[in-house]
Amino acid sequence: MEIHPVSFPLEPLVDVCLHTLEPIVQNERIRLVKEIDAALPLLVTDQDKVQQILTNLLSNAVKFTTTGAITITARHHDEELTVAVTDTGIGIPAEALEHIFEEFRQVDSSTTRQYGGTGLGLSISRRLAQLLGGDITVQSTFGVGSTFTMTLPLHYDAASLGARVATIAARAESLSPPESDKIILAIDDDPDVIYLLRENLAEAGYRVVGATSAEAGLQQARALRPLAITLDILMPHKDGWQLLHELKTDATTRDIPIIVLSIVDNKSLGYQLGAFDYLLKPFDREAILAALTRIPPQHGRLLVVDDDPQVVDLVRQLLEGEPYEVMAAADGQEALEAISHQRPDIVLLDLLMPRLDGFAVIEHLRQDAQYRQLPVIVLTAKTLTAAEYAVLDQRVRTVIQKRGLDRGMLIEELQSLLRVYRDSPQVATLHTVTPEG
Repeated sequence: MEIHPVSFPLEPLVDVCLHTLEPIVQNERIRLVKEIDAALPLLVTDQDKVQQILTNLLSNAVKFTTTGAITITARHHDEELTVAVTDTGIGIPAEALEHIFEEFRQVDSSTTRQYGGTGLGLSISRRLAQLLGGDITVQSTFGVGSTFTMTLPLHYDAASLGARVATIAARAESLSPPESDKIILAIDDDPDVIYLLRENLAEAGYRVVGATSAEAGLQQARALRPLAITLDILMPHKDGWQLLHELKTDATTRDIPIIVLSIVDNKSLGYQLGAFDYLLKPFDREAILAALTRIPPQHGRLLVVDDDPQVVDLVRQLLEGEPYEVMAAADGQEALEAISHQRPDIVLLDLLMPRLDGFAVIEHLRQDAQYRQLPVIVLTAKTLTAAEYAVLDQRVRTVIQKRGLDRGMLIEELQSLLRVYRDSPQVATLHTVTPEG
């Protein structure tokens, strides 16, 4: 939004807002009260946006008040204006106060049915106040009433707007609960795009953190190490091409998958610079979700169960440089003890071992509800009979012959199993890999 600051007195604007509400206040038991500081200086800010904020706050008070008074007061201190709208309405429960400025939220679902509205008025009002360099806060007692207080600088300062917006955004992110460990960093100078991404991806279990500049995005990427980054190309000061290059040459961020999300159609350059995927605006929710599901798991804990230490060393060598922690067990009994002590994400299991062989380990896991869905890859040199295949078909996820083992195939299988196991732990499939791979 563009800001158009003008110089104007506040009281006539308050009178206009109150006059607008008069047709709505048809209940004689509600009084509209105005208390404006006589010495209030002129405001220099966007008059239309201040009017929209006040109208929203007053309309909200009228909607939830059936008797008593709605009072608007205005004071100033130093270079700051304070306008408060106090009502004697239904009030807000303490547990709902922290959510009252969220989009599409009211006190509870019953208020929407009884009083109507989308729950956007307060959210829009607060964003407008923040855009003008101020904020809106609330104090309320359930069943007694509420006070919404807007603070604004007397003189709008465009030069410091960027710093204020960044501070507000950082504060909002720091107060947001970590709903999911699947964090997506959205770098876009358009806050509406970040909002839409947050709304579209939240249901799928992703938490979207926004950055409205390239510099803020680089800092967030280093600090958060997100699952993925969505990146706009057309941004002021530093464009997405330069940021993409910096992210891919920085040791702390180069492994983070980056999905370019832009109106600029230059996929070849994006892929040359290291983009994981390239989508065009306006974005499609399913396309973004599809791109995210193709991202390999960031890490995994593997338990290699084999009485031959060379096999364990081979697996470690094949996975060198990959985000997998490899643990080892020399036989089936040791494997069950290791699993109970520290649950792995995947078990790579030999079949022929002393004390307790692989078939017995599989049966033990199958009988334990806690580990029944634990993915097991059978890694064996044994030539399996049809009967053995039939047994394994119901109880393991993958069978790989040792002589057919190679790095690419192993990593692909691990990534696929980790994705299925973590997203849908009840899904069970068997992939049979021939010795030729």
